[in-house]
Amino acid sequence: MRISSNQMQNTMVNAMGEAQLKLSKTQLQLASGRRLLSAADDPAAAVRAQAMGQAKQIAEQYQTNIGSGRSRLNQEEGVLSSVGNILQRVRELALQGNNGAQDAITRADTAVEVRQLLEEMVGLANSQDANGEYLFAGFQSRTQPFARDSSGNYTYSGDQGQRFIQIGATRQVAVSDPGSDLFQGVRNGNGIFTVADNPLNSGSGIINTGSVTNTAAYDNDSYSIALTAQTPAVADGATVGLFNDSSLAPDSDNALQYELEINGTVVYSQTEADPPLTDLNALAAAINDDVATTGVRAYVGSGGTTLYLGNSSPNGQSIDISERMIDLNGDPLDSADRISGYFGTQLSGDAEPLSSDISFSYAAAADSYVVIDSLGNVDANGAFQANTAITFNGISTAITGVPNIGDSFNVKPSINQNLFQMVENVASVLEGGTTVPHINNVINSALEDLSRASDSVVQSRAAVGARLNVLDNQQDLNSESILSFETTISSLLDLDYAEAATRLNLELVGLQAAQQAYVRLQGLSLFNFL
Repeated sequence: MRISSNQMQNTMVNAMGEAQLKLSKTQLQLASGRRLLSAADDPAAAVRAQAMGQAKQIAEQYQTNIGSGRSRLNQEEGVLSSVGNILQRVRELALQGNNGAQDAITRADTAVEVRQLLEEMVGLANSQDANGEYLFAGFQSRTQPFARDSSGNYTYSGDQGQRFIQIGATRQVAVSDPGSDLFQGVRNGNGIFTVADNPLNSGSGIINTGSVTNTAAYDNDSYSIALTAQTPAVADGATVGLFNDSSLAPDSDNALQYELEINGTVVYSQTEADPPLTDLNALAAAINDDVATTGVRAYVGSGGTTLYLGNSSPNGQSIDISERMIDLNGDPLDSADRISGYFGTQLSGDAEPLSSDISFSYAAAADSYVVIDSLGNVDANGAFQANTAITFNGISTAITGVPNIGDSFNVKPSINQNLFQMVENVASVLEGGTTVPHINNVINSALEDLSRASDSVVQSRAAVGARLNVLDNQQDLNSESILSFETTISSLLDLDYAEAATRLNLELVGLQAAQQAYVRLQGLSLFNFL
């Protein structure tokens, strides 16, 4: 094979050019610290590095989301902490105002601080983040969530929306809570039912918050506990009515009449010829026909065998009863004229020991109670004893103090009540100048409400704290992923300086050798040997 001088020249030049190119590439690698200067250097590694880079960017965005979410949740947790402190302070003030040593002036002074705390709570509920968005307005973040309307009620203008952020490939976490859940979703009373007194009660009765002792028997109805006087009234045709003493000759000339009078008004009359009433419901109906005049209402116990009387409106007065026998013809009564009254009296024409007109009174203090459902039916009844359980339809409660006949207490199913109204109730009753028992009843209920509200706030804070823990855990996972991506990318793209430096030296020596060989060889010519 013949090799021309031109061919040898080109071969040597090309070889030096390739050596210079390798050296230049190695120098660029060392200068940039990158093994791959272009995708062509290692297409497979370049594609994989690009995928790793995209995954790393996504993980870094998750970290950014976590930082933003943590900031918002920390602010929410701070607000809830402040709300909890306010509720605790309101509770302390309520207990202070419930003290019997307080008077109207000191209670009014206490109410001033309660109202200041109420305003602070409303302000916290309307908190905004760094972007000017309301924390507790749901998706309506530019709308103030809470305001007081012209009727004094606190309204919510947000929605039920809850914001979520992506913190991992398959994980999201809520970074907001609607104000309706946090500030309006608290059940009042004991969470199942709530109790309240009639503000007009004249006695000193105070009802406790009660509890459900039998969930199967509880029917979610509304009830009224009316304090009454138990009577010995009977209505039985076999034992009650007009009669003559069998040991004496009947006086058929007398047209006898029985009259029942309550508080000065005759509510029922019956002649000797009339059939007697045969059940207590009929007697109660006759009494209740004149309730507007007498101010007295009758109730028949749940067993149908006992009649109870109470003032239709609390007034602290006794109930006066009179049973009398008269002769419609105006004839004088004699010992043969006898009547058994419906309230246990034995009326007689004899002056002694019986009488034709017997009066008695039921004292103002109640000795019994009846429980009336929403349809007006008596569901339970019994003798009243202070601080003794009153149980009915799965409910148990008790009344302390001395309630009067006609006093009443309501039992209603619990409803969702906002925290602002709970605090408002405390302020209002401390300002109201009402009776001490009513103040005690309202504040006792308010204390129960405030306790449930505080528990709800604690639970909400716990939920926020749990989400913050999720963010912390996910941030650690994301950091590990980012480190793994960076390690993989580095292994694909970054330069091994020791190997590159060694390779640079070898390539430099090779280039120098090629250059020196070229210089030696380019001077060779056949003419030099002629």
